[in-house]
Amino acid sequence: MRPGLQSVRVQQRCKEPYGSKHDRHWCLRGECPEYCPLCVTLQPHQCQSKGVCEIRAQPTVETRTFRGQRSNFEYAYKIQQVEVKQICCKPIPSGQLTHGGPHTHTLDPAAFHYCGHPCPMCGYRCTKPVGHPGLHKTQHGNMLNAKFISVDGADINIAERKYAAYTDGTPEGAAMPKDELTHAAYWEHHLGFEDPTPQDKQREFALCGVQCGSDLHDEDADEGRPVPPCELELWHQPQPAGVLPQGEAVGYISANGHFFKCTHGNHDSGGACHTVFIIDRSGSMAGTDTRPCAPQLVNAANFSASQLGNKLGVVYEAILAYTSIRAARSPQDLISFVAFDTHADIIFERQPVSDAYLHHLLSVHPRGGTQFTVGLHAAFSMLQRIRVAQSSTGSTAAQQPIFILLTDSEAHDGQATLSFLQQNMAGEPNRLDPVTLHALGFGAHVNGNFMSAIATLGNGSFQTITHSDDIGRLDLLHAFEALAERPHTQAALLAK
Repeated sequence: MRPGLQSVRVQQRCKEPYGSKHDRHWCLRGECPEYCPLCVTLQPHQCQSKGVCEIRAQPTVETRTFRGQRSNFEYAYKIQQVEVKQICCKPIPSGQLTHGGPHTHTLDPAAFHYCGHPCPMCGYRCTKPVGHPGLHKTQHGNMLNAKFISVDGADINIAERKYAAYTDGTPEGAAMPKDELTHAAYWEHHLGFEDPTPQDKQREFALCGVQCGSDLHDEDADEGRPVPPCELELWHQPQPAGVLPQGEAVGYISANGHFFKCTHGNHDSGGACHTVFIIDRSGSMAGTDTRPCAPQLVNAANFSASQLGNKLGVVYEAILAYTSIRAARSPQDLISFVAFDTHADIIFERQPVSDAYLHHLLSVHPRGGTQFTVGLHAAFSMLQRIRVAQSSTGSTAAQQPIFILLTDSEAHDGQATLSFLQQNMAGEPNRLDPVTLHALGFGAHVNGNFMSAIATLGNGSFQTITHSDDIGRLDLLHAFEALAERPHTQAALLAK
């Protein structure tokens, strides 16, 4: 008997006829009565690796109604996330009842696992790698575990939404209007998560917030335009009268020590860029829920309505919007274009942003499947080749590399993609020309958590546009325009 199996006593009659002469009994049961203990008792084991194997969230938004003391209104509610520990994949060797070592869902030693730490306010899980340094980061959902507070219980107004003090904060997201608390300190020291608000808003939250009291701004306030705020830090000491802060050339000091510029400059474009578009050209990009409308695109000589009257054509329209803004901000910009499905092609490389690149773009049509690693590999290989050439001549990059990855698909090679990015982004923060990688999702099948993880590893921003209809088209255009204004961008409620 094999070790580990127990004897089973079986009560069966002898198969020889009664009364017949025979010198041994033969059991009626012809097969072995032993049961395999693995089949009888074995239950699947979950992965024991540190962190979370997968973070799932349906990319849907429900419309819900908030009913409060001061107002009723509809708001967008994001579906909550679910963390998943996958099933062990290790085989049990023949003749054994167990396998060696801990349970794990993959045999790849470099497999990506999410940190998974929950945000105390919204419950969304950290999408950084397990064991990451610094603060946690996630895309954040509705502030389920938060409430409004105010000085002396005063009411709170956020545009048309009117709240009473101590009201549930579920309708709001993480990027709240500024308040009298130090926003950055609250997220860092109390919640332990990176501040999810855009960089420009973080700077605004750190400022004093007292508005200029001049009657010259009355019309601004009446028409909803922002009144210039004090440009000094929150809770600053009074600025001496007639002495402008260091580095400031215009503005004035109020009687109570606040500093106002009272003018609004242009957005900082951050210097010249080499933007590399890494665009998913898979067959799903042929969806016709929306179509491009820009005359420059649809009236081009080689534009094909049958091939590009679809989501991919809308992406090209958004690229046109991006490059037109960059051409005005920084004529020294360069652009490259990588198209990928299960293979990748560099369609053009380091073209001037104002150059007539459109005919190259319009030659790329939807086809094939989706494999992110091949597109990213092509982009990083191109960048490495450029850097080697510059190093050999002793020159330095005049344009900072900006990668913009866009897809409408799920991450079928998600683990490989994140592992690839971990390896290739490891040394970027120490370079004079580090890559910034932004991730954009366009469609209902995009995994927002995966896009967030890509942007986190790429030190960039991410956005998922779940609708691929005409409203989604406008959202995509606005997303590209916002990136064009700030291509270097890296991406007040209290917890109950």
